[in-house]
Amino acid sequence: MRVSGFRVAVVGLAIVLAAGLTTRAAGAPSASRVSPETFARVASGVGLARTFCAGKPMGYGTAFLVGSQVIATAVHGFAAPDGKRVCRIRVRLSGRWYDTAYAKAWYDDDAPIRHVDFATLKLTRAAPGHVFGFARSLPRRGSTIATIGHPRALPLSFHQGVLRRGLVSDGVPIVVANLVIEGGNSGGPIIDRDGRVISIVQRLAYADEDPARDRSVAAGLDLTGWFGGLASNELCRAYPQGGVPNCDPDETRPAQRRWVSLTPTTR
Repeated sequence: MRVSGFRVAVVGLAIVLAAGLTTRAAGAPSASRVSPETFARVASGVGLARTFCAGKPMGYGTAFLVGSQVIATAVHGFAAPDGKRVCRIRVRLSGRWYDTAYAKAWYDDDAPIRHVDFATLKLTRAAPGHVFGFARSLPRRGSTIATIGHPRALPLSFHQGVLRRGLVSDGVPIVVANLVIEGGNSGGPIIDRDGRVISIVQRLAYADEDPARDRSVAAGLDLTGWFGGLASNELCRAYPQGGVPNCDPDETRPAQRRWVSLTPTTR
């Protein structure tokens, strides 16, 4: 199936995106699933993030647009090995590379940066891709959700799964879902059936407790609970010129969340 110049190939519940080719999806999507059309609509807002520490390539992950000039990702995807510096990050969106000017790591009174593990970065120029909106609440348990990312720095892929539950861990609201993720998925959005962000991929839920347990259970910050429906307001406050949707810095509400600006290592 060809949608907006992209190839959408469905294999089980995984959809892989590539440019310029045409295939046919097997069967019509169920109403209970995140449709290929939703994926094609939002995919241009998800990018491959490459990190460079002191000029050396160090790793990769996923980032997504929350403003035309702002991306969101996980802090651990670009932290330097010593944990005290922040690596430079570049993002590839729709075939073009974008540099970042500075980063903000978010936290609150109940949890430090390392537990929240959520960052936003300002791009040096605006990107034309899809800007994600945020859901105001989590779907019901058992609802279909999906994540979009670059596992192992491969072409953009789309995996569907099931929301297991929401919980609080170390003072942070967390989403736990049956999702297959690999290295490189970190920082990617977890979306509901309408393509709205509910969470961000951060880790396997049980890897630290017992590596032998089910490795298809992912966990990430519950952005609907953490921002409490004020994501656009908070992002607008942090990036008044970042192209955040519905941003009016003169009418922003009092701050609910905090951030600290991070200085990148020398390029």
